[in-house]
Amino acid sequence: MGLLPGILWHIWNGIHRGVGALWLWWGDGAGRVLFDAGAGSDLGFFVPLIEFFEGGWPWLLLWPFGFAYAWHHRGSPWGKWVLGTHLVMLCAILPLKTQLPWYSHPLWLPFALACGKPFAWLIERDFGGTSIKEILLGRIPLVWLALGIFFTLFGLVGFSGIFVVLKPYSGIAFATGIGWCIGGWLLTRSLKKQRIYGAIALVAGSFFALAVFMTSDFWLWELNENWDVKPIAGMIANTDDQQVYIEGSIERPSFNWYAGKKVRHVGQFSKVGWVLTRKNTLLDEFGLQTDCRLFRQEDQWRLFFCQTK
Repeated sequence: MGLLPGILWHIWNGIHRGVGALWLWWGDGAGRVLFDAGAGSDLGFFVPLIEFFEGGWPWLLLWPFGFAYAWHHRGSPWGKWVLGTHLVMLCAILPLKTQLPWYSHPLWLPFALACGKPFAWLIERDFGGTSIKEILLGRIPLVWLALGIFFTLFGLVGFSGIFVVLKPYSGIAFATGIGWCIGGWLLTRSLKKQRIYGAIALVAGSFFALAVFMTSDFWLWELNENWDVKPIAGMIANTDDQQVYIEGSIERPSFNWYAGKKVRHVGQFSKVGWVLTRKNTLLDEFGLQTDCRLFRQEDQWRLFFCQTK
């Protein structure tokens, strides 16, 4: 059922484009990622491994225990599911010549399946375990507590302005720290109800930190984004209903979003409209038949109102 929307889309693509659909399926699809390293793939199969160790927190500490549980119960449906999805995803992703960070996203499925069991054990445990595995697993909430205290202090120092360089990261660190600090502490309590609240706090801290990150200037919507769209979108906020054009030939979806209108590339300019440019020679390319008047300037960008004579 989960694959059905994707399958239907590919069927529609084949019906709509015919032979042209082969370019997506092979020329710019499987053929490219299997045999062409492409830009950004210099590290090869280390790219998904780096993403794994970089983005798996705080659950990364649970993964070895989850994988060990899966191997120990490899005869059970859950064990087969965890080990099988690990094997299939690794065999599908690691051999790719093109290795970009988002290609590793399917690895989070087996990762989450493996981490679920030890996380559930931390909530359900009765503190009677004496094996080394259970003793070590039971110490993980203390590590989360220590990391939470560190990130909370990091956020407070950033908010205080003592170190200006830390301030942009303060909101992310503080949300992470509070959630992990409360969650780690409650997961060490003897009452199961408290441990349930701890699990919720741990997840909530990570979730709100992600929300803060995605509303910050660190979050980029697009690849190869080399200029901030927000202030430039503000330049055209008070323009009239005339079409806006921008230099270059690639449309910027995030710019359309912040501007609240579709901004076309300047090659589509016709008769009258607003033109955004950083190039000194762009208006010369319009020729003498186009009259352009400077309306506003922001950093390197200039907004002109142009019309044909």
